[in-house]
Amino acid sequence: MIDRKMIGQRIKTARSDRNITQEVLAEKIGLSANYLSKVERGLNSPSAEVLLKIMDVLNLTLEDFGILHNTNLNSDKRKIINKIMECNDTTIKNITPIIDVVINSFNKISK
Repeated sequence: MIDRKMIGQRIKTARSDRNITQEVLAEKIGLSANYLSKVERGLNSPSAEVLLKIMDVLNLTLEDFGILHNTNLNSDKRKIINKIMECNDTTIKNITPIIDVVINSFNKISK
């Protein structure tokens, strides 16, 4: 289960630690300050795309949100995740359908 309050608090703390206002962060990620305020208070969950933008601006990692910590990801999965994290928004948008096709193809083969 996703803990919206924890995610919001980590974003707020990182933003404050970097002396960035909500307005500045919201502008950099293309959102309203009102929406960002709701995310920071745990009232809204950011989409994956928005979270990645926030992480990029605030120089955060998945580990900062407790993701990948204490998990049993093998090195191949970590490599894939790291490659995805290095992609810009346009690349993510373009490769997502390709990844879906590849995964669906492998799932059909393995059934």
